Amino acid sequence: MRHALAQLAVTGTLPGGGSYYKSGQDGLKEALNTAAKCEAGWIAKCAIYAAEHGMKDMPALLLAYLSTCDIALTETVFPRIVHNSRMLRGFCQILRSDVVGRKSFGRVLKRCIRQWLDSRSEYQLFGDAVGGKSAGGVSIADIIKMVHPKPANAEREALYGYIIGKEGVPDVVRAYEAFKAGETEELPNVRWELLTALDLKPEHWKLIARRAGWRQAVKQLNTFHRHQVLDDPETVEILAQKIADEETISKLKPFPHELVSAYKFGITAPQPILDALHAAMEYVTAYVKVPAGKVLLGVDVSGSMGSPVTGWRGSATGKLCCTDVACLLAAVVAKRNPDAQVIPFDTKRYDIRIDRMNPILTTAEQLSQRGGGGTSVSIPLAWALDTGFEPDHVILLSDNESWADSRGSSAATKTMRCFRQLQQKVPHLRMVCLDLQPDTSTQAADEADVLNLGGWSNQLWSVIVDFLEHGQNPDDPNLWLQEIDAITIDGQ
Repeated sequence: MRHALAQLAVTGTLPGGGSYYKSGQDGLKEALNTAAKCEAGWIAKCAIYAAEHGMKDMPALLLAYLSTCDIALTETVFPRIVHNSRMLRGFCQILRSDVVGRKSFGRVLKRCIRQWLDSRSEYQLFGDAVGGKSAGGVSIADIIKMVHPKPANAEREALYGYIIGKEGVPDVVRAYEAFKAGETEELPNVRWELLTALDLKPEHWKLIARRAGWRQAVKQLNTFHRHQVLDDPETVEILAQKIADEETISKLKPFPHELVSAYKFGITAPQPILDALHAAMEYVTAYVKVPAGKVLLGVDVSGSMGSPVTGWRGSATGKLCCTDVACLLAAVVAKRNPDAQVIPFDTKRYDIRIDRMNPILTTAEQLSQRGGGGTSVSIPLAWALDTGFEPDHVILLSDNESWADSRGSSAATKTMRCFRQLQQKVPHLRMVCLDLQPDTSTQAADEADVLNLGGWSNQLWSVIVDFLEHGQNPDDPNLWLQEIDAITIDGQ
């Protein structure tokens, strides 16, 4: 079970038995059942690892569960897991939903939350309170009312009061309200979401761009373009330096797909911005571990892969589609491994010549321009059989909706039949099937030489490479188990 919870922390999926292909509620129950079979120290380490490597919901879930079995350890690791207001709101919402077996916060958890609130500056906390809460969610105002923080000074007391609807205006709010009312031209240093709905002048937009953090600079290129910010060479140079700053990227550890979105929807940006995006992608992926040897990498570019990779969420639906992510993953491997054979496919194979001297973003865009038809996941394997290509590893990036592949009279899918035929030539062959949108279908069931993964994260390739090198044996001392186990916790 340590192995299972580790994979959950790394990828958000569980190994074995097709357990990725369940409803969200079933997946939640299985995650909690897995945690229940592990010792508290391991749960804490997995939660820390997940938080430090960019997982969104899993750290909050594991931390909430940990609070039911070791409250002292929960208090110790709380600051290492709850890095931002989104994580705090998620943690509080999980507890209030009673999914982990407790609804009350208790003295210790309230103290942890009060200490987190105390650690935020007035500007940060005012920004944290922006946007209220989603349907059924928890807001910062709700949290303040639940834990009753003791303000350290009059300014913090006024801010807490303002957030929960009492009278009193702190300095940060006073500066914002004065600017909004037109009483001052000085742009307040608050979260940009509070400013963008106002009637801002060009110089205000330039200042917002210059103040922007790395993620805002990357995500708001189109907004800056619409407001003529990118017409100013000096601001463009500041943004470009910010986006391509290697030290900032090493600290933030952003997802590569964040840059794909920026490149895809900021393609009209000036050349220095595009050059910065290319440089940033090289930094982001420099330490990604990719498979060595001859890799057969099938990239599904069918029509169904055009759906949003994070699913349909109404007005909050993201613009990045499954094809974008799959092509990015393939481009990273192609850049780093000259022996990789990349096969884009829908119901046919697309010939493509990959120039490994090209930037990763350029290769990803080149791959994504193919396809749009149905899906035959077996095509890359069938191509290897037809051409005599004998790979060391097989990786399939798809949504596994392979309606064009017929099982015929066999219980096995065509993908699995082709894999077994290829394995007769290459006995050590293993296959990874990455489903970018985990659902109820898979083309190859989990076995010792077949691994299904659902979703995607920064640690994805470490999991894939580890499986390809060691196979699916829970007792193997694989890389990410070692990394998690190496985490030190005070008093442990």
